[in-house]
Amino acid sequence: MTGREELVAFVERAMALLDLLGRTGDPRYAAAAVEVLRSARGIDSPDARLYSMYLNMFSFALIRLYELSGDEAVIEEAVHVSRSAVVIVDPDDPEHFGRMTNVCLTTRMRFEHSGERRWVEEAVAAGRTAVANLPRETGFRDAALSALAMALVTQYQNTGERSSLDEAETVAREAAERGSPHDHNYPGFLSNLATVLRLQYERSNRTDVLEEAVLLQRQAVAAAPVHHQFGPAVLSVLGDLLEELAHATGRAELRAESVRVRRTALAAAPPGAVGRAGLLHALGCALRLEFGDTGRPETIHEAVRLQREAVQATPASDHRRGVILLNLALTLLALHRHEPDAALVQQAAGHLTEAGTLRSARPHERIVAYRHLAMLPDPSRPPQQAVDALRAAIDLLPLAAPRPMRRADRQTALGRLAGLPGQCAAAALDAGQPELAVELLEQTRGILASSIFENRIGDVTRLAAHPGLAEEFVRLREEIAALDSRDDRGPAGPPSADDLQHAYESWDGLLARIRSQEGLADFLARPDARGIADCGPLVYLTSDLASRTDALILRADADPVVEVVPLPGVTGEVLMRRSADFIMACTTATRPGASLREAVEAQTGIAEVLAWLWDEVAEPVLDALGFTAEPEEPEDWPRVWWCPVGLFSLLPIHAAGRRRPSGPDGGPMSDPSGTSRPSGTSDPTGTSGAVLDRVISSTTTTGFALAQAHARPPADNSRLLIVSAPDALPDAPLPGVVREAGELLASVPQAVLLHDPDADTILTALPQTALVHFACHAVAVWDDPLSSRFLLRRGETDPMTVQRIMARSLRGVELAYLSACSTSGSLWQVALADEAIHITSAFQLAGYRTVIGTLWPVDDAVAQQVADGFYRALTRDRTGAPDPSLAAAALHHQLRRLRAEYPLSPTLWAPFLHTGI
Repeated sequence: MTGREELVAFVERAMALLDLLGRTGDPRYAAAAVEVLRSARGIDSPDARLYSMYLNMFSFALIRLYELSGDEAVIEEAVHVSRSAVVIVDPDDPEHFGRMTNVCLTTRMRFEHSGERRWVEEAVAAGRTAVANLPRETGFRDAALSALAMALVTQYQNTGERSSLDEAETVAREAAERGSPHDHNYPGFLSNLATVLRLQYERSNRTDVLEEAVLLQRQAVAAAPVHHQFGPAVLSVLGDLLEELAHATGRAELRAESVRVRRTALAAAPPGAVGRAGLLHALGCALRLEFGDTGRPETIHEAVRLQREAVQATPASDHRRGVILLNLALTLLALHRHEPDAALVQQAAGHLTEAGTLRSARPHERIVAYRHLAMLPDPSRPPQQAVDALRAAIDLLPLAAPRPMRRADRQTALGRLAGLPGQCAAAALDAGQPELAVELLEQTRGILASSIFENRIGDVTRLAAHPGLAEEFVRLREEIAALDSRDDRGPAGPPSADDLQHAYESWDGLLARIRSQEGLADFLARPDARGIADCGPLVYLTSDLASRTDALILRADADPVVEVVPLPGVTGEVLMRRSADFIMACTTATRPGASLREAVEAQTGIAEVLAWLWDEVAEPVLDALGFTAEPEEPEDWPRVWWCPVGLFSLLPIHAAGRRRPSGPDGGPMSDPSGTSRPSGTSDPTGTSGAVLDRVISSTTTTGFALAQAHARPPADNSRLLIVSAPDALPDAPLPGVVREAGELLASVPQAVLLHDPDADTILTALPQTALVHFACHAVAVWDDPLSSRFLLRRGETDPMTVQRIMARSLRGVELAYLSACSTSGSLWQVALADEAIHITSAFQLAGYRTVIGTLWPVDDAVAQQVADGFYRALTRDRTGAPDPSLAAAALHHQLRRLRAEYPLSPTLWAPFLHTGI
């Protein structure tokens, strides 16, 4: 027998064994196939293609053995063999690219075992090369597509890059559509696509996407009998999807099916199989959820047993150990709530500590572990331990949402951290450290904005003694700004991860060198609580929904600089209920076509929330500040800056109050459309307490943002740019916009008017004027606020989005007045409330010291009325150039007039908001 014939015989024997493995799931066949192929290593064959085929089969057998054994040495050998199979084939030979599929598979598995990012990057590169070069008609392409899809999924889970997930969906769909039901890999193709869609659902919350994933996974299960090589895996994925769909739809039968499916999957996985730990973990999680529904003790005890076994089966080098430890801790705490036992809490603490410190775990999972560690129900633990745990979580934020990540992906990553700022502040307050509470709020809020500010605020004059550093600073700042300005719509496309990584690594290295110079240790450092207090009085409203709610008042002339005002009437449950009530009522009141009864009930509901907000939050704060009555003289009005945290950012604190006046003639009030409202009971100018009657309110997204607004020099001109776009929506024209623009031109005759411009025209014009006024439609995209935008023209393809606005870095700009709907955010933007990503904040980031925005949709006629009164005040009744320093007072007094005119319709006057100085 020749060497060629002998090698072919060994390969055929191994293929037969692997076929038996696929049919039976018996791991002995995988081990036997590997031994057969290993024994052929010494055969001399002059045929490079044949030997490459042999090595490719050898690496495939090693992959199957690793999947069943979890042996690190096996996957290391598989990586080496798969690379060798590629190298020995001529690059011009199509087989060269076919062999790369196994390189993609082995290096991805190597990453999953070690957590080292270089492995997944090699996997994606190998998969892309294979797919790009394999002919569409070859069957090898199907396997390459599927392998690339899972490598991209792994990359997405590690980096959060949306582009990786979208590419994964494209290639996974092609693999599933091309695959044949007769191919033993077909169940894997379907399951991979279902996995991608599940991740897409997590970003979009679209139930139809999740339902498609469940349908695909059911098809995968039908195509893979329980003892098929993919059987346990596809069953486990189906169990995950069913649980997700049960949570999304409230269908209890899906949760019960999820438990049954996971039991079947576990029963089919042989002891020692690499996937068994994951199956144990998944079933344990499902049983913990079932226990929450049924309360059966045997269920939670079984969950603990299964998850302990999963931890024992998962080595420290496996990146999945972190989430398994985290869920075991949560299961132990669930058991503790049912059967109180301090030992269970201590065990949970140990598991959470290990999960938090486990470098192989994903950063988000480590943060969640630290957050649960800070919340342990153990009264004997010193409060400082909770602070330490949360500071460890904060230290991981640069890994969970790294600056080199594209902004849209950072936005998604930051949305997963909802509630962290309030939790950190509460822990610091419990430890008796109010200044630390402020500093932790600043570190955990507005993260996206803060990184943008950092790149723009550097005072280059401080680097006068170091011209080389100054030149490098300006160059890198401009380079990062150019990268940040690119998005999916632009001709250059979004910046690559490598470009961003290189730019930010260079930036961090430069800052380290600058700060090492004498006198520059604080270069670009954020101000501490005392530094922020110079911009006040500033009031943080913060709540940890699980423990306490407080107002933190910062005043430069106070000692201590931070005064804590507890708000005991605002529990987490109450705040969530009041926020939900407000959102629903406001949505109804501003919905076109709402009936009179619906509108009246909604306005009444809003008034009730505003009264509660006054009684429980605003009045105690203003009393603590000493602002207990309406000022007697116009020039005596004090100012307060509010910095709402978490759910507080959804509520209009500046509009809090109790007020029930009737019309001037004692009859019913009417709104601009002439709709009659029931009459009130008190004098039209009377009040029983309201923020508008004690102080001039402004808001800020963070203390840092306010400090930066103060740090910018005032503009040296008062030129005004007017942007008018009344007809962008054919079904919703804005006739008031034309009148509004006309009144503005009357107040500021030298103003420049852009009628129906496109975004590029506006962005080019912005640097030429200090003031800009937008009168148009806008839309707030609650689940993707970077895509929130002005509506300027019908069918525009490159709109003026938040992303495009915040990419600008403008000098000498002062005031942006945004007379459009919901420019200060969406009422539904709960997960990203602490990031404050909206059109108003985008203009603040672009350089404007003062911005007027709106919290929800505004009435066209009222918007015109507010703008007219505002600019009359800024121009001192049209006698001079507009003075932006009067903006806060001008808006304040205009809102008081509107409230008196429409007291029973708070949605008409309350949405207008002053942000900045």
